[in-house]
Amino acid sequence: MVSTADRIKDIGPEPQSFDIEHATMENTDYRSVAWSGRYLQVTLMSIPAGSDIGLEAHPETDQFLRLDAGSGRVQMGPTKDKLTFEKEVSNGWCVLVPAGTWHNITNIGTTPMQVYAIYAPAHHTPNNVQATEAAAEPTKTTSPRPGQCSQSMPPINTGNRKELGKLLESLAAGDRVPRELSRLYGFGSYKPRFPFFRELSAIGNAAGVFTRSI
Repeated sequence: MVSTADRIKDIGPEPQSFDIEHATMENTDYRSVAWSGRYLQVTLMSIPAGSDIGLEAHPETDQFLRLDAGSGRVQMGPTKDKLTFEKEVSNGWCVLVPAGTWHNITNIGTTPMQVYAIYAPAHHTPNNVQATEAAAEPTKTTSPRPGQCSQSMPPINTGNRKELGKLLESLAAGDRVPRELSRLYGFGSYKPRFPFFRELSAIGNAAGVFTRSI
């Protein structure tokens, strides 16, 4: 069982390198986000025997999954009631999920199914660790409406108009939040997904807080 000290810490978008097969095999959490970049995200998963990843669809995210241990049944389709693709997979197999496709992988073996997944673009909150599927339920996003942010956004201190403008510009450009603004607004390195940038831009322009046009 992997300890908290040994767990891969998400330092994205800083450069990273680690033994992904070892990390996947040692992971005991339902989901552990290992690295979050601007355009993709790596997560590790462990699915107990008889359980599944959970039927879901990501409208704006392609997904790659690879099994490093265990065996499962993949089901995919255009709607949750029409899963037309079905295949049994095992150690070494990959699963490719196009954006908008409903999908699920059920563990049909007797041991945990060890999986790593790559999302493009990022889908989960950076560095998030969910020990069980039940713990993951409140943050799971399946079908956001067009333009809806798929992650919850922390409150922002709006006390300084000029600095708020800089923060909004950084987010709208898809940049990492500058350190000094992180401290000022308590925003950390959090970055909402792209559909939210346009909404943020419109709000900023309407409030007259941008120093340049987005």
